[in-house]
Amino acid sequence: MRLSADSDAYKLLRDWIGQGAPWGRDDEPRLASLDVQLAETIASGASQQALKVVAKYSDGSERDVTATARYDSQTPMLLDVDFAGVIQTTGKAGQ
Repeated sequence: MRLSADSDAYKLLRDWIGQGAPWGRDDEPRLASLDVQLAETIASGASQQALKVVAKYSDGSERDVTATARYDSQTPMLLDVDFAGVIQTTGKAGQ
């Protein structure tokens, strides 16, 4: 995977490496779960829909991580998903 130098993911990775790639402190909140909104939907015909990914932490805080999440389609003949989390359906019927 190649990151564009002006992308949020590149800047996040660059800053982390610049800080010495720290693992984190024991007292920092830990990731508890990821919530993918629009995880299941029924689309008829070709359509476009955006995903939203929210990280939920052990201290109850939440953060939108849509821009830094990685997306892959397990059924590329039916839909494709881009680096921004936008799903494009082909309009072909699935089972």
